[in-house]
Amino acid sequence: MTNSMPSLTSIFYQTNKDPVHDTHTSIFAYDLVNAFSIALNISWQDAVKKVLEQVHRCCLMPSDRKCIEGMLADNGFVLQPSIPGHQTVDRFCSDLHTRYRDGEIIILTSKAKTIGAYAAALMPGPDGSYRIYSRYDCRTRAAEKIWIRWPDGKDHSFSKRRRGRTGKSGKQRPEPRSCGCFHYINQNPAGNSTGDCVLRALSSAMGISWHEVADGLMASAGYTRLDINNPAVFNKYLSDNGFIRHKALRADGHSLKGEAFCREVRSHCLHGERIFAMSGRSHAIAVMPDEKSFDLSYHIEDSWDSSRRIVGEYWTSPSKRKHLLPSVPKQAPPAYHFVPDQILWHPAFDRGRIVGTSSGHPDILLVDFDDFGLKKISAPWAASHCRLSGA
Repeated sequence: MTNSMPSLTSIFYQTNKDPVHDTHTSIFAYDLVNAFSIALNISWQDAVKKVLEQVHRCCLMPSDRKCIEGMLADNGFVLQPSIPGHQTVDRFCSDLHTRYRDGEIIILTSKAKTIGAYAAALMPGPDGSYRIYSRYDCRTRAAEKIWIRWPDGKDHSFSKRRRGRTGKSGKQRPEPRSCGCFHYINQNPAGNSTGDCVLRALSSAMGISWHEVADGLMASAGYTRLDINNPAVFNKYLSDNGFIRHKALRADGHSLKGEAFCREVRSHCLHGERIFAMSGRSHAIAVMPDEKSFDLSYHIEDSWDSSRRIVGEYWTSPSKRKHLLPSVPKQAPPAYHFVPDQILWHPAFDRGRIVGTSSGHPDILLVDFDDFGLKKISAPWAASHCRLSGA
């Protein structure tokens, strides 16, 4: 006896309105947005913009299931009670014309064995029977959830759906204490700290709100992607906003963890640049200068202590802090004259005493700074950027 595939009675149309046509990580999220754009006959970009409205409302990532299901509810789709039995999508669709005859639009999700779930739009044809529109043929899958949108915009469900729990469940995690090079800051307006590390780090590094970062990343992706924390998206966003990309810092051939990175980066960022950096495999952090002092000390700003993770590549952008440094009168090089024991004021290292010149290099000054020790500085550069006081 051989097992044969059940005959399919419903009509399936493979439809993909995603202009990127890429294999994304959150396949189910893209399926739901695709079904939503088909059901309302709108473009993919317009559907993504409606997702963005939910992002601002619930402060979650665009690919989050709660965010997309909230978009469905706001646009007239009503989640129905559980489907009785284990009906396949094909069987469920073939019976719809007997129950819905007023042009109702249905979005359905179905279970899948490997990637979680599929989503499809079910719409009536000229003869009243329903057709399935989806990126994948899900007719043999078990139907899971259905949302219905009635033409008059009212809820005509046969039975009321059980209300789910609202708000955050379980105990709230206590805020971690700031210590050492770690400062606790959560830029998410709702206090969420899962999946949006790129947005939180960019908010700190750029000095703008979490919502502005979400808008900027969406616009940078052309309103075509939901995974706005993808490196391809935030790399372009950083570049468009003047950030400069750097390779990971190393010392003695070893990568640096958070605390060592904060110490080492002081010698690379002399004007108080704000830093967006990658920590560990896929986490993003902001490394910020101390705006209240001129010692160029840096610290990590995050919603949890990630200072023990290795810091990878990073991006820098000059901050407003450089305007707070001592003003330096412009001088026309090479008209300079330095003598030992003169007091020199450096825009980053502050006060220092000229010891002499480097052996064999009369244009290289040796300056002993109060807080940074002995440094070598070009004399022509010092003439233009530093100021002197009496010996």
